[in-house]
Amino acid sequence: MNQDVKWKKYVTRNLGLYKLDVYFGGLVKALKKHFNFNYDNLLSYAQGEEIKVYVGEDDFKGIGELIKNHFLKNIRLNKDPFAPLDKISKDLVKSAKEISKKTISSKGELLQAYNELREKMHDYQIMIWFPVMCEIELYPYARNRLMQLTPDEKAWDIIAEPFEPSAIQQEFIELLKVAVDFSEEKLQQENIEY
Repeated sequence: MNQDVKWKKYVTRNLGLYKLDVYFGGLVKALKKHFNFNYDNLLSYAQGEEIKVYVGEDDFKGIGELIKNHFLKNIRLNKDPFAPLDKISKDLVKSAKEISKKTISSKGELLQAYNELREKMHDYQIMIWFPVMCEIELYPYARNRLMQLTPDEKAWDIIAEPFEPSAIQQEFIELLKVAVDFSEEKLQQENIEY
């Protein structure tokens, strides 16, 4: 760890050690494995159930630069920049399905299955963190490029606006529909516990 790190408080959460390992340790491992990026300056501090996570600002910006360069390079080469993310997602699902079908008869086999799934979960952190990584460098870069093409300040809002609701938004819409037409029977149809 570099002594001259400019630390930035990133997030405070109630996280257990497992989640801390998967979310942050997994991200560090996945960046190294898939992008050969060393993310050295990550610090967590626990106080009771609350964990504060600090990042080295330069390393964090480096992740954003990595993602921006990955996108630009793949677009120039007419390749899908999302292909590595798609592969990571499919590998996690495939691994989970294979593990669920295994007959586990010893602690050693259980540990092996757990480690297989844990590695895939570590890889998947790139997917989880991807929107955050894009916000660091890619979105500002794209917005600045757009502003060079048009002086219209609303252009970014128009381009960035989703054209259909996200899965979370759609779920919220469905819950609102249930609330409007509230009945115990309707709740049971939607599989909602109350």
